[in-house]
Amino acid sequence: MAGLLGGLTAPLAAQVSVTVDVTQDRRAISPLIYGVNYVDGVVGVITPTLLSDLNATFVRNGGNLASTYNWLSNSENHGNDFYFESLPADGAAANDQRLSDLFIRTARQGGAEPTVTIPMLDWISRLGPGGAKLASFSIALYGPQTDRDLFFPDAGNGIRALAGGGTRFIVGNDKNDANTPNSPALQSAFVDYLQLHPAGFAPVSYFTLDNEPDLWPDTHRDVVRPYGVGADAQPLDPVNEGDKAAASVTRLAQYAAMIKGRVPGALTLGPETSSYTGYVFSPFDRAYANTRALNGDPNAYASFPLDGDLAGGYRTRTAANPDGHYLPWLLGRLKTADGAGPRSLDYFCLHYYPVSVALNPAVDPGSQTLRSRSTRSLWDPSYIDEQAVGVPSYIGEAVRLIPRMRAWVEANYPGLKLGLTEFNWGADHHINGATALADVLGIFGREGLDLATIFPFPPAPSAGAPTQTGWTYAAFKMFRNYDGQKSAFGDTRVRLAPLPDPNTFGFYAAQRTADGRLTLMLINKGSAAQATEVNLVGFAAGGAPAFWRLDGSSSAIQTLGAGAGSLTASKLALTLPAQSITLAVLSPAGAGPTPTPTPTPSPTPTPTITPSPTPTPTRTPTPTPSVSPTPTPTPVPVASRLINVSTRLSTGTGDNVLIAGFVISSGPKKVVVRALGPSLAAFGVPGVLSDPTLELRSPAGQLAFNDDWEMNQSQVAEASALGLAPGAGVESVILMTLPAGSYTAIVRGYENAVGNCLVEVYDVAAAQPARLINLSTRGPVGAGDNVMIAGFVIDGTQPKRVLVRALGPSLTAFGVPSALADPTLELVATGGGTLATNDDWRTTQQGEISATGLPPTNDRESAVVSTLAPGAYTAIVRGRNGASGNALVEVYELP
Repeated sequence: MAGLLGGLTAPLAAQVSVTVDVTQDRRAISPLIYGVNYVDGVVGVITPTLLSDLNATFVRNGGNLASTYNWLSNSENHGNDFYFESLPADGAAANDQRLSDLFIRTARQGGAEPTVTIPMLDWISRLGPGGAKLASFSIALYGPQTDRDLFFPDAGNGIRALAGGGTRFIVGNDKNDANTPNSPALQSAFVDYLQLHPAGFAPVSYFTLDNEPDLWPDTHRDVVRPYGVGADAQPLDPVNEGDKAAASVTRLAQYAAMIKGRVPGALTLGPETSSYTGYVFSPFDRAYANTRALNGDPNAYASFPLDGDLAGGYRTRTAANPDGHYLPWLLGRLKTADGAGPRSLDYFCLHYYPVSVALNPAVDPGSQTLRSRSTRSLWDPSYIDEQAVGVPSYIGEAVRLIPRMRAWVEANYPGLKLGLTEFNWGADHHINGATALADVLGIFGREGLDLATIFPFPPAPSAGAPTQTGWTYAAFKMFRNYDGQKSAFGDTRVRLAPLPDPNTFGFYAAQRTADGRLTLMLINKGSAAQATEVNLVGFAAGGAPAFWRLDGSSSAIQTLGAGAGSLTASKLALTLPAQSITLAVLSPAGAGPTPTPTPTPSPTPTPTITPSPTPTPTRTPTPTPSVSPTPTPTPVPVASRLINVSTRLSTGTGDNVLIAGFVISSGPKKVVVRALGPSLAAFGVPGVLSDPTLELRSPAGQLAFNDDWEMNQSQVAEASALGLAPGAGVESVILMTLPAGSYTAIVRGYENAVGNCLVEVYDVAAAQPARLINLSTRGPVGAGDNVMIAGFVIDGTQPKRVLVRALGPSLTAFGVPSALADPTLELVATGGGTLATNDDWRTTQQGEISATGLPPTNDRESAVVSTLAPGAYTAIVRGRNGASGNALVEVYELP
């Protein structure tokens, strides 16, 4: 923030002057470039309300799961994303209740056009009896593997360790273990179903042909064999190795013909290639070369004839394919395959993730500079893709993506429209990400892209997650709903020249057909305020201008008065703050004044507060109230004791991180502390923290720190032997023997990432007399699913008496901001229903709670005393009437 504020006070740079001529270069801007992907992330579940607020026009349900979606069983195989497990999808396997129905209903209710992904992979998910989950790489069937799912221990990662060192993929698994054969006939029934369901909504017109087939041998290597060498050498599999170049053409043409034969007027999107490497190399070449490289071949891409199934291959440079790349070859072959019949493709759609900044939250100065200039890779023939500022990436050439796509189409498959169905520029939580996204959307309109869907859905601001700031969400709204009334950027592009420095600025002009108003999107990506003048040609401005702005002070779009700029009939002059997006809306003379918004003040940035250990905070492990933590496999003691306490909560940045505390009675005690994020997704937890870090502190200072548990080799073997190895390598573990005292564990997101996570403390030494006698966790409580969920496990043979407290108002005395005003508490037995509830501790058990010596100090706080049998339990803390704020949940072992 200091750097940003410093930029705001820097002297003005030399004036930038541009001319907008509304009579030149007029071309319609496709409304479908303002699309989104229907995927969960830090925003949680996508709703019609969010889509409507964004005023998004198009929604895609893509991603790796879409390749394996089985509409009959309503299930998905998670592939390499999560241990190749087949799991039930959202919804139910019933008409109008399937995931596809939920998606279409959400899109239609939100005012957007849906496109459904049709799986073309030769295998799709299946479930076991009663809808049970299944594993493609069963440890029971295929032996030990280098990783497994902690919550489904038989599910391995499909990688085996070699006796002499190194690893190899498991390639002999039975594809039927967790999947079932797919076919055009099966998908034709799905296409028919989509025309009828969900009932009451318009049928689907847009169909996406699978997802990233160039990565199938990696993301779905349980059913698409990787091509190895040496011990893993595999011949081509004639059953489903359709990733050979010629077979790819046949597959696309076959599925497209099926769809268009069943849905008159259907529009198809493909080939959905993942990245620049996939543009250049065929799926077969890429998989074969990648596997050779993994097996130590330094010349993997040069040591075999590219695409050996073709005479000469697609690498031959021709007038239609001057780059010698795979995709223009594919387009030409598809055009030939179509003959006189319907087009296989209507939209030539790719995915694009610029090197180094895509999906990257980093906002250090170098990352911000790179992010701002990297938008040039969409159009600029003079821009060489960079790995870091000034350092060429592996691409080593100008991508100029949109002009290159157009040239490929014009030479090989004329008439196709252009789309990017996945793209991302990172830093959703920062104004730098917002200015980059606004620049990208402006480029899409100026360069004539026809369709685009951002991946993932830009996270909306959330009161329950203060660090879910919504900057890219607001940047999207600047184009589609800047005033909250669904007013949008113009739909007809007009000339703006000369282009200012594209590393620092993005200026875009368009006229609205409905009212003739001229809209100017003026993006200052730089660190200095900028005096700007816009000369108007062919447009006589009349009435007062209207201005809206997004800057680094807040993700709320500000409405500015007409005085924010100086307007005459032929010129607009204004100053653009550093790192800001300004929208000017100008009325033509004689059309009446532009509706002037009521100015809103720019909020003052709130200084970040460094978290300090709060009174014994700790987290509990139950990903949802229905899922209980797995007890540590330790010897059963004679007396019952607390052996595990955990909490699931959303962690943010600054003072809104997850802070957990625990107390050990006299004597040393060995404990395992874990911070989980990605592995929670299998339990349906939305918006998981992608990369949690863990810090363990005592009152004297830091004791240990861990980021990515496997990096600490000294504890890998022991954590694995205890059955406590996290399900993802980026999760964190600390294993220590601690003396008596109080301790604090702090969970943060790497590079200030945010999301739902779980912190756990396990007692793994039953023979040691010391005990965990108190565990607690402090963090934000929101509405809906964003409540605080704490779990604990009692081990032994005898009942154990415990006190559970939910504190809010009393935390203010410890310097905790935004304390939850009135916490409520519910105690649940796993699988056994609610045991007790409390709102305001004096209303029930007042005498018993007071006798513990631990009554809450504020009457609005909650507490429960209960004697519990050995087992797993969950405590749920909510705000009364859905209120939000920071709270503390505690579990005490009582005599």
